[in-house]
Amino acid sequence: MEAKALSILEHYDLIISQVRKGRGGFIIETQKGNYFFREYNGNTQKLSLIYEIQELLKPEIPTDTLVKTKENTLFVKDNDENTYLLKELINGRECNYKNEEEVLYSFSYMAKLHLALKHAYESYLHTNGENCYQLTYHSSFEEMQKHTKECRHIRKYLVQQKNKTEFERILLQYYDVFLEKAEIVSQKIEERKEDTLIENTKTWLYHGDFQYHNLIFCKNNIVSINYEHLGLGSGTRDFCYLFRKINEKNNWDISFAKRMLTSYLSIYHPTEEEWNSLCLSLSYPIKFWKIVNFYYNNRKSWISGRNLEKLNLLLSQELQKEKLLAELFPCTF
Repeated sequence: MEAKALSILEHYDLIISQVRKGRGGFIIETQKGNYFFREYNGNTQKLSLIYEIQELLKPEIPTDTLVKTKENTLFVKDNDENTYLLKELINGRECNYKNEEEVLYSFSYMAKLHLALKHAYESYLHTNGENCYQLTYHSSFEEMQKHTKECRHIRKYLVQQKNKTEFERILLQYYDVFLEKAEIVSQKIEERKEDTLIENTKTWLYHGDFQYHNLIFCKNNIVSINYEHLGLGSGTRDFCYLFRKINEKNNWDISFAKRMLTSYLSIYHPTEEEWNSLCLSLSYPIKFWKIVNFYYNNRKSWISGRNLEKLNLLLSQELQKEKLLAELFPCTF
């Protein structure tokens, strides 16, 4: 693959010193600096939007900018029509989820990013007019409804299994508890109208993959990377994603969670509709859905012990999670 990568990289104005493997791609060392080269499976037209938004975010919000080819394009294709992109490599280290100071800083940074994304997207729409790339609005509500339907289906499949593994027996033992939680959220979604939320956030953007892997600390600054999942809608989606990840790593510590929430809310003030959406999203048993969905869509003859570890961790943390949600997000209970 290194030889193939070198061949494709001829489209860029680079004097390459070395190519080595990195996480999900290749690190390209040059005299001008280092870059990251990887395959891209998204819509190539979206890359122009990402590029313009990142340029508009600077210098307030530094990012890993896409690099254009000699032909002034943001991507290249190989002989098999696979698409690749090149980005600046940000030198630094990932956010340490065990470091409270870094975590709290990340949440305040996220709030600043969401405000900056609003202004950047409004400017992008104003400048490009009819030539704007049309993003599809992502509905967290529709996604949760879909997951609940899948959970119902998987339960029927699980019940019909005759020779159950230890994982399947434990999963079925607690299945109804989590399915009921999913059903409660789904019922609340049915009772709410999402129209107002969509109307108020149809010119807003969220990062789409806001996790500690994509937050790079370098010197006294923080740089957010990997904007390929940039989406249309409220930034609370980013908040829920990182908030869950950090809390799972810290056993849903209420005191720590409160400081994370305060750090975000001190800068970004969600609307009532955003707050309700955030509360429902956090109360949905998404981790349970991920476990059962992975189980259902993979080979059943051999179930990894890692699946059982994840299930046991979920069960051990559930009570503490419920206490945290009841205290910090009481509107969902």
